[in-house]
Amino acid sequence: CTCECQLRIVTDCYMILFGELYLRLKYFPRNASYVETVANPPTICSTATWSRNAVTVAGGKESGTALNQLSWPSDIFVDDDRNVFVADLHNFRIVKYLQGETTGQLILSGRSFSPVALFVDQNKNLYVSDTSTHSVKRWAEGVTDGGELILDNRTNQFVVPYGIYVDKSGILYTSDWQQHQVLKWNLSDSSRSSVVAGGHGNGSASNQLNEPGGIWVNEADETVYIADTENHRIQRWSPSSSTGVTVAGGNKNGTNLNQLIEPSSVTIDGSGNVYVSDIENHRVMQWPVGSKEGRIIAGTTGSAGTGPDQLNLPDGIQFDKMGNLYVADLANGRVQMFTIIGNDCNGGKSHL
Repeated sequence: CTCECQLRIVTDCYMILFGELYLRLKYFPRNASYVETVANPPTICSTATWSRNAVTVAGGKESGTALNQLSWPSDIFVDDDRNVFVADLHNFRIVKYLQGETTGQLILSGRSFSPVALFVDQNKNLYVSDTSTHSVKRWAEGVTDGGELILDNRTNQFVVPYGIYVDKSGILYTSDWQQHQVLKWNLSDSSRSSVVAGGHGNGSASNQLNEPGGIWVNEADETVYIADTENHRIQRWSPSSSTGVTVAGGNKNGTNLNQLIEPSSVTIDGSGNVYVSDIENHRVMQWPVGSKEGRIIAGTTGSAGTGPDQLNLPDGIQFDKMGNLYVADLANGRVQMFTIIGNDCNGGKSHL
């Protein structure tokens, strides 16, 4: 297995390396000091600009197991204090980097623990997609072992949960990579689930998905945004809709500004602009509302590298409350922060 597996590390790579792929989400209970969540996405203009060169905020010291090193960081979560939680996939652990610190704090680890995605809800509960167990678990704040089993494929109708999101009402959304669908559960009764996107087999029709990865939910209207990885597009599904709308990509795979190659992660800002980690193009793109093409805001098309202006298989992405962009730079073993330097919708420069 090589880097070309990129985000499919959870699928293809693990199938090759370890035989059978498992996925679990865990919950971490509240009783310590994990995180204050970013309550609302920042409002960012479609003309906003970020620094060309990034600052490394986690890892970047070559691949390794020390707490200043990472090995294939697949996802991140940034709290209100700009602390960064990292799903350090090949090190089988979750690491927290305090703002400004270069050495992380070990939060969770274990040889049978393979975190591919994480999320922290408003109550500071930590949820993790664990590829070693095909399930979802939750840990309360401060808990470092065990974890509460929320979902697994023995008791629920999914096979390989992947991307995760938990809204303020306690609704858990997860993409099922193998069943080509996105489901949601009310955490007060996790035995009840409903399909909110896909569920009609793999394909490229508007009612289908093909290996969905990262997801993001606009809580204002419960619209779900999905990285439809093998269809090379981002789909938006409104509540109760039987079909999705393409809001980025969807023009086959390629390097043009209207194309994506296996997008792995998606988020939106307070203005409704869509942001995509275009993993095989080694870039992060912004797609303004209603636009037919995106613009590159981090990385360089087709140019993987280790420079401060380069990315190598960018995976999880998130903004802090100021609008700075954080990227899990998977193959470089680091988390990069691109500082927002212009965000004036009237054309001038201003900061959030």
